[in-house]
Amino acid sequence: NVGIGTTSPDYKLEVESTADADLVSIKSTATANNTQMRLGISGNDSVISGTGGSSGSLVFKTYGTERMRITSVGELQVTGNGVIRNEHSSANFSYWQQTASDAKLFTQYAQPLYFGTNASTKMTILSGGNVGIGTTNPGAKLVVTDNTSTAQSTLVINHSRSDSDA
Repeated sequence: NVGIGTTSPDYKLEVESTADADLVSIKSTATANNTQMRLGISGNDSVISGTGGSSGSLVFKTYGTERMRITSVGELQVTGNGVIRNEHSSANFSYWQQTASDAKLFTQYAQPLYFGTNASTKMTILSGGNVGIGTTNPGAKLVVTDNTSTAQSTLVINHSRSDSDA
């Protein structure tokens, strides 16, 4: 075992520091890219950072194939089958999937699906299929609730029909 900053390393390579710091740097000095990846500690956070000019991304691969990247502007891009899974436990998860023919957003088991803006729920889909707009507990297939005091219509359905529609 090799230790840097420690005389008793527990791993094949162990780097220790008594202060928050970038602890490991892997760098290419090739003129074309001058890219660097750093591993470090910042407070309670473990940090992986990459520098590669203004267009460098942090890329994740398995078996030589790119699966995910974080771009220099902060976009999370997932390749392959496009599944993003949020797992709270093996029996409680939600996921988003994009395929060539459709997009899917799921929750596992009998959980509602909420959509919102401005940190407030605006639409709910319950596990039985009831949809609520303006309510989180719709008691019918479609419930539209407007609790505002504005004079706007709550629900408007427009249909333009021409003679060719007959």
